[in-house]
Amino acid sequence: MSLFISSFLILLLSSFAAEDAKFIFEANGVVLKQYSRAEILDKVPQTFLKTYEPYEDSEKVYLGFEMQNFLKQIYGTHLLQADTVSLYCKDGYRSDIKIIDFKNKSLLAFAIKDSSKFSLKSAENKKEIDLGPYYLAWERSQTSDIKDRPVHWPYAVVKIDIINSTSAYAPLQPKKNSSTSVFLGQKAFMRHCISCHTLNGVGGKRGPALNIFVQLYSPQVLSTHILDPKSINQNSQMVGLPKDLKNRKQIAQDIINYLKAVSRTEQ
Repeated sequence: MSLFISSFLILLLSSFAAEDAKFIFEANGVVLKQYSRAEILDKVPQTFLKTYEPYEDSEKVYLGFEMQNFLKQIYGTHLLQADTVSLYCKDGYRSDIKIIDFKNKSLLAFAIKDSSKFSLKSAENKKEIDLGPYYLAWERSQTSDIKDRPVHWPYAVVKIDIINSTSAYAPLQPKKNSSTSVFLGQKAFMRHCISCHTLNGVGGKRGPALNIFVQLYSPQVLSTHILDPKSINQNSQMVGLPKDLKNRKQIAQDIINYLKAVSRTEQ
């Protein structure tokens, strides 16, 4: 038996031992299937992806499922009714990615080649990042530009939902006669907030629902939460709007105007 095959088998067996819980597949919020990794492997072939890893700032080779084929094999004709893939993580983070984006090579990974651990050490703060059970990785070189890294590279993924964004995002839509600031705020909310926070029942659950925040706090306090959350709570996991973002204060105000315009009091 060759060294490559031996290391591959060790890698595969260790990934089975570590994570073989049922993975949830939904379509527009309705559970369609729940498969273990062994059951998924009966339907979708595994493959390797060599890429430059943005979290650890190093080259990695991942083992997993090629995402475009994975979606076709699991969902079949259900894909025709959807335009967006929502990936849900253990900590409540939600990553929404357009299905068309998966024309670029990506992998729903479950192991790292030549490593018994499925984790990374963050280049930013040296903290260990547990990737399991699944991690979405994309083919890229060291010089490639990475935008929206957490959104497009979610880790600890436990569920996938394919959605029709028009109907799924309907509760987030402002009235047609809303101000320009409100519509700009909606755009900023979708880019910077929805992955961690729900609004009108739509979004991630890593942070608190924003409806209650809008009802309880003044615009000044809300602005501070958006721009510098650690000044209010040193232990906050929220990073706030990117520091290099132009017109940060105006964008924060647009988000507040948007939240106040669309937030439902019954949430």
